[in-house]
Amino acid sequence: MERISVYFKDIKLGELSIVDDNYVYVCIPENIEKATQNGFLKTLFGCDKNFISKDLPLSLKNFVVNNDNIKFWSETDITKDDSDFDRLYKIAKLNNLSKDDFYISLD
Repeated sequence: MERISVYFKDIKLGELSIVDDNYVYVCIPENIEKATQNGFLKTLFGCDKNFISKDLPLSLKNFVVNNDNIKFWSETDITKDDSDFDRLYKIAKLNNLSKDDFYISLD
C-alpha cells in the first residue's frame, strides 16, 4: 500500500493512504504534541487526528491544485486523469519541496 508521510518541519505527523476510495490518515500522537509545542497549528492543517474520509483536509488538497504558487507542479508527471491521491504521491516524490513548514514526503 502506498503511503504519504505528512510533516511539520522535521516532525512526522502521520501517514496518508487510500483504501476503498477513502483517504485514511493515521497520526502519531506524540509527534503531534511535539509539533504543537513547536508552533504547529492543529486547526489550520487538519492533520492532528486520525480520519477516514472521501475528502482531503484543505492543507493537503492545496498540494494538488495546479496554480502559479506551486513552483514544482511542472516537475511532476501529473496528468489530468490522476486522482488527488496519485497527484499527492507524485508531488511527495519530489526532493525539492520546502521543508521549512508543512510538507509531504515519501519515506
